[in-house]
Amino acid sequence: MDALRRVGGDAHETMKRLFGEDVALKYYEHLARPPPTTARVNTLVTTPEQVAEELRGHVPEALKGSVAVVEGLPDVVLVQTLGPVDRSPSNLSKVWVSRKCGEAVLRGANIFAPGVMAAETSLTVGMRVAVYADITDSLTKGSVSSCRECS
Repeated sequence: MDALRRVGGDAHETMKRLFGEDVALKYYEHLARPPPTTARVNTLVTTPEQVAEELRGHVPEALKGSVAVVEGLPDVVLVQTLGPVDRSPSNLSKVWVSRKCGEAVLRGANIFAPGVMAAETSLTVGMRVAVYADITDSLTKGSVSSCRECS
């Protein structure tokens, strides 16, 4: 039902009418899961098995099985991602980043100062924060008080 909360009323009603409530909910749950990451291997330099073994060395023990060579695709390694993960940011201080920075974060990048558009004044070094992307490009760099309206 959490996935349903994120879908607009008209979209949900259309999905429900076309496919039924159960199929619509399964579809929303599927959309909430991040896609797997694929890596193409240069087989002139190494093998997919060697790349998969190297990647397994960088994931927690419980996730070692999430790295696999794709059968039928001789140069592809697949890394299954976890999700959806609910990390409620309600008690965290907020940082807003530019749309491009937000897109990079979704691909695993770190946030650097040029991408930060606004932040709450209560931040301290090393503090865990909730990161929001300004997808409408409505914030100006250095905004503080207008950020309250973005939540």
